[in-house]
Amino acid sequence: MKLALLSPTNLDFLAAELNSLHFETYTAPYGQVVVEAINPDSGLYAFAPDIVILHYDAADVMRNKLIRPFEASMGNEWNAIDEIKTTVSTIASTSPNTSIVLNTIPLPATHGMGRLDQNTPAGLRTIQNTHNSAISSLANELPQVIIHDYQSLAESHGLNNWYDARMWYLARARLARNSTSAVANDLAALLATAESPRAKVIVIDLDNTCWGGVIGDDGIEGITLGTDGPGLAFSTFQQALLNFRDQGVLLAVASKNDFDVVRTVFDSHPEMILKYDDISSWQVNWDDKAVSIQRISEELDLDPDSFVFFDDNPVERLRVSEAYPEVTVVDVPNDPSNYVDVLFNCEALTTVRLTDEDLVRPERYKARSKRTGSSKTFTDVGQFLESLDMKVEISENLTITLPRIAQLTQKTNQFNLRTQRYSEADLTNMIANGSHRVFWLRLSDKFGDEGIVAVAIVRTGSQWFIDTLLMSCRILNRGIERALIRHLKQEAHIVGVKILIGEFIPSGRNEIVRDLYSSMDFSEQDGKWIVDTASNGPEGLTELSVMTSGRKT
Repeated sequence: MKLALLSPTNLDFLAAELNSLHFETYTAPYGQVVVEAINPDSGLYAFAPDIVILHYDAADVMRNKLIRPFEASMGNEWNAIDEIKTTVSTIASTSPNTSIVLNTIPLPATHGMGRLDQNTPAGLRTIQNTHNSAISSLANELPQVIIHDYQSLAESHGLNNWYDARMWYLARARLARNSTSAVANDLAALLATAESPRAKVIVIDLDNTCWGGVIGDDGIEGITLGTDGPGLAFSTFQQALLNFRDQGVLLAVASKNDFDVVRTVFDSHPEMILKYDDISSWQVNWDDKAVSIQRISEELDLDPDSFVFFDDNPVERLRVSEAYPEVTVVDVPNDPSNYVDVLFNCEALTTVRLTDEDLVRPERYKARSKRTGSSKTFTDVGQFLESLDMKVEISENLTITLPRIAQLTQKTNQFNLRTQRYSEADLTNMIANGSHRVFWLRLSDKFGDEGIVAVAIVRTGSQWFIDTLLMSCRILNRGIERALIRHLKQEAHIVGVKILIGEFIPSGRNEIVRDLYSSMDFSEQDGKWIVDTASNGPEGLTELSVMTSGRKT
């Protein structure tokens, strides 16, 4: 990965640390932040970075106010956030496929305000908070921006030893050696988080994990759980689990236990924080935990590589690790007081951005469970689909949908014809330059709103080429893909395009869609699939109510 470092100060030492972590780096000339950004022929753009790291420290933002905060002539005539906004907007428009990392700033342990700072409304802490708030706002406005919480990093390591004044006077760099290494490692972790999909499921044990003791031996009155003492550690851990559920991570149980006994705890114990309906998949039995992991995967239709496994028993952890090396198995400490910290520090559960779809995922899986139960009452698939009262909305190019569309391109593997991965910046650029049209499909039924579950991206021209056609596996076998293909044909025909072209590229995980185009009346020609946009079909949509771009079809 190619990283460009821009800062008002010398970041050569940070670049060296990043190089040792196998990044390729470019460091802008000293103090030339804006010049590098606004000059299209600068070294920055010649380097063509994947990521631009725009680094400011408190002294860059506050300048001499750190030393003489009451000197009137130093005032507030210069505002670092204005320079940062100019730089960010310029880089974003010049390099729309480049991500930009901005950082929050810590306040040094020693400065000209001293203890007075917290006792005046115009202190340096106020400037710090205002600046950090503005930085966060930029991330909300621009999908290319990622925030590096440099403030928390410095404070967690200790501000007294974070800076080395000698480095400033000798080399115009500020950080102590250990701090430089810490920043490089933290940036590497942040970028890995931004590039990697977040875990979707936490699989938890129960005995000595969600409560103290063994429910089968100790009984409901004998387990440790409550608002003080050792029981508080388990209650707090349950709160931490719900924190991730609030963010869209599903909770599943894999416990060697009797289900009726466990259900009684969830329903009747007055100190239980977790409730029965908070769990999206239950495997309470006496089977191998690896078998339970497989069943949870099948029930949720999610690959085990998106699972985090949390179990106090090291033997169970080893068994799951051996059976499913792709599962993130947490090294659970012996002391439950440390459970929360370990869970919060699990890299597989970190993310830099949440979508609206993430936030409602648990409720959608609850509706899915009801849907599955309903399907068992039907012997005819067609009758079941008709009973769902499905409604489909197909539209395109709505800015607020781009995070979800990007997420689907990055995470969908099975129903994905070409497996092209795109960021929000990629999609924004495609739409802005008119080279592509980006369509999305939302599905709802009598059990609830499934959200945006399918995407089609077409490269426009005299013929339309389906660059991306994907669908969430949770809605397979409902005929939704047929509605989307029919919509593409209609839209192409409206603008005078006669030919729609598709392609299947095997990925090793998308075999289920190998024959999709042939099943929809496309004809194979030289490895591509061709269809006349004026042709009828695909049919089979009588069970759907379809809204396309605001008009019912």
